[in-house]
Amino acid sequence: MLKLTALALSIAFLVSSAPAQTPAKFTKMDVTFSTGGDDKDPDTRLELFIADHDGAPAVAYGDVRGQGCPENHTCGPFTVNPTAGGFLLKDYKAEKIIVKITPNGNDTWRFSFVAVLHFTDGTILQLAVPATSLDQGTRTGVYSLAGAVKQTK
Repeated sequence: MLKLTALALSIAFLVSSAPAQTPAKFTKMDVTFSTGGDDKDPDTRLELFIADHDGAPAVAYGDVRGQGCPENHTCGPFTVNPTAGGFLLKDYKAEKIIVKITPNGNDTWRFSFVAVLHFTDGTILQLAVPATSLDQGTRTGVYSLAGAVKQTK
């Protein structure tokens, strides 16, 4: 009985002293746009965020200025880096990609995009967004990461 108790204590110690696994953290997002029949003018500012809703503090941010996206061309990839603490892989379904334009006058941009998110454990998430558009009247698009396809190392 004493040997069994000592063995149980040894196993319990080994289990409890095992190093805790560090949760995977977001490291960067690469976004590539495919412009359809209406381009983005070079003087239209493009901002990319990751946040849990439009207006929430961003956990990642990228600012693209002075770059146009011609009709029927691919632009990017543009890298979006974490801000402050970023976010954990386990929380990705609550996050949204927010694409915002600030036109200088009138600009309509028709596009689709693919976002590739990278995490510290080697996991990659990919979100493909089909054709959409933004313009001077509708400057912001919000796209949920809940539909992202998860790939592991």
